[in-house]
Amino acid sequence: SELTYTSGDLTLIEVYDSISKTTLLTTKDFTYTSGLLTQIVETDVVTTTTKTTNLTYDVNDVLINIEKL
Repeated sequence: SELTYTSGDLTLIEVYDSISKTTLLTTKDFTYTSGLLTQIVETDVVTTTTKTTNLTYDVNDVLINIEKL
């Protein structure tokens, strides 16, 4: 797996078929708003399917909802 960080936040995970990284299998993209994780998009590169998860917070930054699409 390959991890990518932006400004200290994990923004991307790439999973390959082997240590040689010849074939990308899946990715997970992480989106942050005001420092809070608000969306995760998982992509199966082989089948091109995606799963999106949205996270919602209240005014006190407490997680109040997880929506899987």
